[in-house]
Amino acid sequence: DEAGNEANDLVATFRYDPTVFPEPGNLIITEFMADPSPQVGLPNAEYIEIHNPTDLSVSLEGLNVASGGSPAQFNGVASLSPGAYVVLVDADDVADFQAQSIPVISISGLPSLTNGGDEIVLSHLSTVLQTLNYTDDWYNDSERDEGGYSLEFVGGEDAGCNASWRASIDAAGGTPGRANSVTGMPADDQAPMITEVDISVFGITLTFDEALVEDQITPALFSV
Repeated sequence: DEAGNEANDLVATFRYDPTVFPEPGNLIITEFMADPSPQVGLPNAEYIEIHNPTDLSVSLEGLNVASGGSPAQFNGVASLSPGAYVVLVDADDVADFQAQSIPVISISGLPSLTNGGDEIVLSHLSTVLQTLNYTDDWYNDSERDEGGYSLEFVGGEDAGCNASWRASIDAAGGTPGRANSVTGMPADDQAPMITEVDISVFGITLTFDEALVEDQITPALFSV
């Protein structure tokens, strides 16, 4: 330094944690149990799993989850690490999940999910992060749609599509807190079909029997 002092081998240890705020895409619902009875292997309780697919920690403060009514707020939780999963359960069911070493967040008054279909909304303050409008057709499995099995996201960009979800094939009936058993196994193996064609002065309008991935639609797919 300016006084002529010399310093060698100075070491300082620190931790840098760039935790970010929730936004669409950095926290996603990847599994939920709407109909836990008859019980297969998991606690006889509903749950919603959220996942952080990014490489940064995401704050969980200010998060809410709702299902057709007033949202329930996350309390006493800090953040979700990169690649991690956590399961939202009602406060009365926390001990049952912890007994199976499942990472949980206790939610007082977790919104109830209707067996045959319902809406799940994950939001941060006033910003909606994800909305799912599921039906029992999302199981895509007649042997597992009568209860005891969770619905798991198979992956991809369109989490709101029936073909992106399937009944869990795990022996316990679900995989709360860990990677899904059906990842990479889309239920839909049929290509979209044209169901209606309308010709007008504005052009040709095509109607398909399912939603399309917009960036995969190119003129090369069509012939007139």
